[in-house]
Amino acid sequence: MKKILVVDDDSMTRAIVREITKKRDLITLGATNGIECLSAIEQHKDIVLILLDVNMPVLDGLETIKHIKKSSKNTLPIVIMSVDSSEKLIKKAKKLKAEGWLCKPIRESELLQFIDAIVFNRT
Repeated sequence: MKKILVVDDDSMTRAIVREITKKRDLITLGATNGIECLSAIEQHKDIVLILLDVNMPVLDGLETIKHIKKSSKNTLPIVIMSVDSSEKLIKKAKKLKAEGWLCKPIRESELLQFIDAIVFNRT
């Protein structure tokens, strides 16, 4: 089974994503901030996708992307999840090579589209 990592300080968002990803038989790992995300990436070398919140304590999503892209995991696909869909923030994420953007509340169909395209190479 393929593993994805959901990074969000909101436990409800992590739970919702976990329920949705069960439909694709994925193992869903969780982290509550960027530091935990980086640790999970080191511990689980077989993660195939990161779903990452922008506004988190300790280390926010954009800073977390910078750390990931500097490491040996720089090709790991990252999809941003955020209530903030401002053009400025989306441009920053794209510049950091985020694969996509999901607006919260997460819609099942949109999340499954990203998973199908990125994890299973289906469009």
